[in-house]
Amino acid sequence: MGMARLLAKGWIVFCLYAAGHAFAYAVQGGAPALSALGTIGVCALLFAAMGLLFVGGYAVATDHAHGGAFALKSWRATPGFNAIVFTVFVALSFADQVWFAPTYIDNAFVSALKAAIEFAVPGQRALENVLMADGLDGGRIFASAFAWLLAIIYLASAASRLKLAAGLIRLERAKRPEALGASTL
Repeated sequence: MGMARLLAKGWIVFCLYAAGHAFAYAVQGGAPALSALGTIGVCALLFAAMGLLFVGGYAVATDHAHGGAFALKSWRATPGFNAIVFTVFVALSFADQVWFAPTYIDNAFVSALKAAIEFAVPGQRALENVLMADGLDGGRIFASAFAWLLAIIYLASAASRLKLAAGLIRLERAKRPEALGASTL
């Protein structure tokens, strides 16, 4: 059920993100906010329901008597550090893509970030070439570079916590070798 729960959370985040983008672009294009919210909300709910139906089918097909498909423990309801950081990064990326990137396309900070990500991410230059050839810049290159920056920070943060967890396991094994046998590790 763990993988199905992760898929469901990811699907809901994706649907909310896409609906937020569609709503922001509709309102910026001059559509009435209430009308756009109704249309986009119905589409987002149907799209989310379709995805959750598939994820639910996956959960039922792979559940091996772990307390049923709707068993929920209290510690799973509260978000952990990774979930909070991910949520903050998604919100920052959304704000960048909708409000900041289209406004500040040519800026010293934007140019520096684009150059740094071009150096670090091999496919970024190819993405820029395709977007420029199609005439679709509009801040998309900066939004991509900003999302890559957040992903690199998130990966480094997760890797540092893995190193910390490995160190704690080593200390525990040195203190009590019988506590963590070969089967547990």
